[in-house]
Amino acid sequence: MDTNEDWAERKEQEKNDRYGPLLGFVNHLSHREKSCWKASQTNFTTGVRGSLHTNQFLTRLESLGVKNTNTREAIRNRTVQKTLSMSDMILKFLYCTKLQDRLDAPKPTHRNRQQEHGKI
Repeated sequence: MDTNEDWAERKEQEKNDRYGPLLGFVNHLSHREKSCWKASQTNFTTGVRGSLHTNQFLTRLESLGVKNTNTREAIRNRTVQKTLSMSDMILKFLYCTKLQDRLDAPKPTHRNRQQEHGKI
């Protein structure tokens, strides 16, 4: 979670560890088949609270061919906005679920309380 100082580095490493074998396999097959294809991995990491490393994010967009500075900045802004919007939606659903659980719970009655305390 992006509350820790090193969240982005840890998430970056997780992604590299997860997809590294697949990347290696694709490149191995490409080499074996004498294909000119070379696969690479570009990670875009955004924290659940909308955090991201701006310079890294913008540089990676540029490496993918997004040369216009305003376009890169618009993509970064939209990414943060959508991340926060999605987090907000998830929290609303979580709250609704918790509230619904409370509403669905049986209401304590005098008889239930007596049963709980072994008086019946």
